[in-house]
Amino acid sequence: GDADPAVELLLTKEMDMAEGIAEEIDLINKERQTIVTEITKAAIKQVEEQYPIDQNSVIIVGDYGWNAGVVGIVASKLVEKYYRPAIVLSFDHEKGLAKGSARSIAGFDLYHNLSQCRDILPHFGGHPMAAGMTLKLEDVGDLRNRLNNLANTILTAEDFIPITDIDASITLDEATLESISEM
Repeated sequence: GDADPAVELLLTKEMDMAEGIAEEIDLINKERQTIVTEITKAAIKQVEEQYPIDQNSVIIVGDYGWNAGVVGIVASKLVEKYYRPAIVLSFDHEKGLAKGSARSIAGFDLYHNLSQCRDILPHFGGHPMAAGMTLKLEDVGDLRNRLNNLANTILTAEDFIPITDIDASITLDEATLESISEM
């Protein structure tokens, strides 16, 4: 949506106006969360029914009417659930295009691997862990096949084990209510 309300919220000196804007932003955020939840459920259903993870090292799902503004969040949720690189696409029947976002896992450089598919990705960009793209609807299956083939040559079974980064190790004595409250 429009960023103007957030800017207004940060710039206003009127408490009543700030509260009204904050409520408006909160409502919009709740609507977004509902949309994310609905698309995530549909995406998980596609994975389970059409693109099971035992046959797909890279998850690529999409549908008509999915909000292109939240597909990156949905891709992150799929990575959390399945620990596979994930691309979530919003299909536009009129334009014949799929527009989406991707998130990855350690060991699979999204940008590098998408670069191997440049011929079917007229618009894409990103970095090793996240990317955005637009492609023709008719090329989605080809992208799925090519990225899965690339992943199958790069990734091992160990790469599909989620990694948990730990910033510090502390003793139970160091875990005070104050330190927990700070976090």
